[in-house]
Amino acid sequence: MIFHVADVDTLYERALAAGCHPATAPRDAEWGERFFHLTDPDGHELSFARPLSPSTPTCAT
Repeated sequence: MIFHVADVDTLYERALAAGCHPATAPRDAEWGERFFHLTDPDGHELSFARPLSPSTPTCAT
């Protein structure tokens, strides 16, 4: 399950502070999201993500 959140890095730090052990650290994915994964006590993988800002297009001259 994917949860879209406002700040992936802050949520990751909160999860660590609460004693959780995320499966991955936050990272930028090639599909345009910043995310990390956490496995809940029942073994379900949860993904917390936010879309990355689109890069400013450049024009060739």
